[in-house]
Amino acid sequence: MQSPCRYEVGSKGEKRYSILANKDRKKELKDIPDSAFPAPAAMPTIPDATDGVAMEPPPDTNLPKEKPATAGDKTKEDLPK
Repeated sequence: MQSPCRYEVGSKGEKRYSILANKDRKKELKDIPDSAFPAPAAMPTIPDATDGVAMEPPPDTNLPKEKPATAGDKTKEDLPK
């Protein structure tokens, strides 16, 4: 199962995190349309924490220079041999 959330790396502002509804979660990323993700929101709180502290976002540095994958992209396994 693919991760049910995404973080918009490189975008500006605090609202960069979105999580899929259970009904929109699929086994393969290519089966999840971008439209299934809700509008980005702030980072969620740390699970099971009692102090309400939000999770730290992933760093925007040292990322691959490749174009990020989208739900419609093909993987190398999908390409003709």
